[in-house]
Amino acid sequence: MDKITKKCHVCGGEMEEGFLLDKNKTMQEPTRWIEGEPRKMMSGVVQFSNLRQFIVEAWRCEECGNLLFTAIKENKGESWTGQR
Repeated sequence: MDKITKKCHVCGGEMEEGFLLDKNKTMQEPTRWIEGEPRKMMSGVVQFSNLRQFIVEAWRCEECGNLLFTAIKENKGESWTGQR
């Protein structure tokens, strides 16, 4: 498969692909974009089970460090498999 290349919209430099990591005591997964505003339950836990979720792809400019985030794949709340 061909490598995807992107140019920075700030300085025109090459962008390199990466990811943001969400980590807690029991799991590590790429960050997700979740629709709407955060809603906390009485326990303080954020409720998001009925909201659309997308895995976030991240790109960083090798020249100026600018970051670009794209919501790439809808995730129905299942665990991340590493597949796009």
